[in-house]
Amino acid sequence: MALFPRVLTLLLLLLLVQAPLAAIDDDPSVVRLFRIEGTYQDHAGGGGIDPMSLLTGGFGPTRSFYALIDKIDEVADDDEIDAVAFDLSAPFTMNAAQLGELSRCLDRLAETNKHTFTWMESGNTPP
Repeated sequence: MALFPRVLTLLLLLLLVQAPLAAIDDDPSVVRLFRIEGTYQDHAGGGGIDPMSLLTGGFGPTRSFYALIDKIDEVADDDEIDAVAFDLSAPFTMNAAQLGELSRCLDRLAETNKHTFTWMESGNTPP
């Protein structure tokens, strides 16, 4: 599990380094907020909380990882959205392959020159 904090830190640094500073102006900006939380699986099953994830220390509801990637890609292609914010303050879990795919997705988002912001209260790996 030592890989998770390194990859998460790398993702956050990529977002911060590649995000241009926003200029203050009178035009209202359209910002899309992504709240990353819960357990991400390649193809999430039914809704609700998985009792097995509660017993094994999982976090919240199971979510579809590829639905998240598709939504980020849609935002990257939407010219009406000026900025993207990621709220990482809630616990979430992703496997190493998903983190790699998320990194590539964020690279595609960075190529659109949209402003990106990330919020995270603290970071650690589950025991």
